[in-house]
This record gives sequence, C-alpha cells and structure tokens, in this order.
Amino acid sequence: MKTDAKAVNFCLKLVKKYLTEEQFKKLCHIAKIYKSKYKKSKKILHHDDLNLSNLKIDDNKNLIGIIDFECVGFYIPEYKIKNQWHDEIIYKSVLEEYYKLSGYLINDRKFSEVCEIITMILHLNRFYSLGKEQIELRVNIIQDLIDKF
Repeated sequence: MKTDAKAVNFCLKLVKKYLTEEQFKKLCHIAKIYKSKYKKSKKILHHDDLNLSNLKIDDNKNLIGIIDFECVGFYIPEYKIKNQWHDEIIYKSVLEEYYKLSGYLINDRKFSEVCEIITMILHLNRFYSLGKEQIELRVNIIQDLIDKF
C-alpha cells in the first residue's frame, strides 16, 4: 500500500535531517493524525496515473488492458482530494461532486492539509535519486507547509 504507516515512517526518517527540531516534531504530529484517520477510514483503490498512455486499446477501440501500476494503492478519499484546489469555490464543488458520486462526505479542510504534507514527504522518497536540487526544492515545500499548519 502506497500510503501505509511503514512508508510514512521511512519518509519521516529521510526528511528529518532537513528540518529543525520543532518542524520535525510538528511533522511527526501531522503523521500521527494521518495514520489515525487512515486506520479508521474507508479506503478506495486508486491508480493515480490513469491516462491514455497507460490504457491499452485494440483496433476496435476496446479497452484491453491497463499498465503502469507503480502508484496504485488503497487510499482514503481525503488523500486523493487534498488541497490541490486552493480556490475555495472549486474545492467545495469537487467535494460536492465526490459526495454525489460516492456517498462519502469529506468536510475536514484541516485534514486535507495533513494529506498534502504526507503526499510531499512520500514524494520526497521518489525524488531522492534525482539529486540535491530536487530534494531541496521538495524540502522547501514541506517546510512551508509545516510552518503554515
């Protein structure tokens, strides 16, 4: 599972050396909030990279396969609808449509911020191999998100 406790714990260790002691304590608190909600919440199977290049279509335009399962996992809905929409009107519209389609009500904006931070630390693991510049860019985003939380 992409967002399980082990992955979060591993990424906390990766990011620790880039944070102040206060930021790291705050991040550990944020991770604890996330893990607690994750354990209690309904999960959805999500591909996370479902686009035309990952759909295999035959000559008759029938779907015959799906590829690239690198990011597939069981996620809680809040994780997938996190603060990607910083405009309040758009964000509320997305939540309303999600509720109409799924029957699952998401009404915790603060938890969306938790999910955004968890996303960034999980992505840090992916960018570690890309070098110092990419790591620093992501660490700066993580620091900003922690400081605003």
